[in-house]
Amino acid sequence: MKTPLVPAEADLRWVLVRNVLGIFEQREVRKIVSKFGIKPLDMTITVLKIVIISMCFGTDITFVISELKAKASLREFTGVYNVPDAKEVYRLLNRFTVEQFVDMVLRVVNTVCGKRKSGKIMIIGDTTNLTVNINWFKKKYTKADLKDKDYKWACSKSKGCYIGMKLVFAMEYPSLKQLAFFVFPGGPSDSKIFDEIVTELMRRKILRKGNSLVLDKGFYAYRHYIEGLTEYGIVPLIFPRINFKLEKVLNHIQLLLELFNNKLSRVKDKIRHLETILAEFKYYILNWKQLKPKMSLIEDVFKVIKGTFSLAKIHRFTRASVTKIASFGVVLASISISLGFGDKESLQKLAEW
Repeated sequence: MKTPLVPAEADLRWVLVRNVLGIFEQREVRKIVSKFGIKPLDMTITVLKIVIISMCFGTDITFVISELKAKASLREFTGVYNVPDAKEVYRLLNRFTVEQFVDMVLRVVNTVCGKRKSGKIMIIGDTTNLTVNINWFKKKYTKADLKDKDYKWACSKSKGCYIGMKLVFAMEYPSLKQLAFFVFPGGPSDSKIFDEIVTELMRRKILRKGNSLVLDKGFYAYRHYIEGLTEYGIVPLIFPRINFKLEKVLNHIQLLLELFNNKLSRVKDKIRHLETILAEFKYYILNWKQLKPKMSLIEDVFKVIKGTFSLAKIHRFTRASVTKIASFGVVLASISISLGFGDKESLQKLAEW
């Protein structure tokens, strides 16, 4: 039996829900939603609120709709008065393209959390698995069965084997502002998607030359250190393994010959930049353990997204639909952090709700 949705002013979860839903009544946020051409605007806001409520309480959309229709107090508390049918909710969500939806969500995050800091920043990236809600005990699925699906068989040290996708997340430190996220079919090795992630972050101008990118040991590879420094011009702070040798990286740091076709002043600027990021790289890579508390924060954010906001097991089976629901998790985490859940203790408490 599902727990009835009864608003309680003293319940911290309901307080958080009210504050989150209130964000979507702000003029700036409504303007962002209206820019994407999904009309009528009020119905779009209502649909977004319904999905958020379902994620905050780990229940399905149809149940939220039935509760809203049955309880005037719930409609009053949430500000959802014109309650649509479930088909209307799904129809409206499907009208968004993935690109539209992700763009809208990240703009909302920027509005709620403020603009990024200028100059040199540290970005922390990490990955987690997303399990789709398939009963593979009842029916056996082989790799061939999932060949044309977005969800695949994958394995992780912490979870074992599962069927699903991989969520990659990047946030700014120390503000914990969510900057970008990506969904990959199945569970590709972190080391295999390093170039794709860095290239996309730089294309979006999220990761810039001189910035530091902190990643865990799953991304470990000597070529990632070398390419990060020489090709991307960033400080690739990938946690090293036991047999890591700094000299093996430094011996491969070379300026491309094409660089010397430029003006002398430009060559000197490139050399100075490389010297600067090399000095920072050497310091942090030799003292990488001091970065572990920073990395643990993004792990806590993942726990909040998956646990508190119901992304531990997803009842969606395409990359597009999973990306959209992951977008809700991102915006919910961002708003929660902006409301004061930005330190480790608060994040852990939120994850335990």
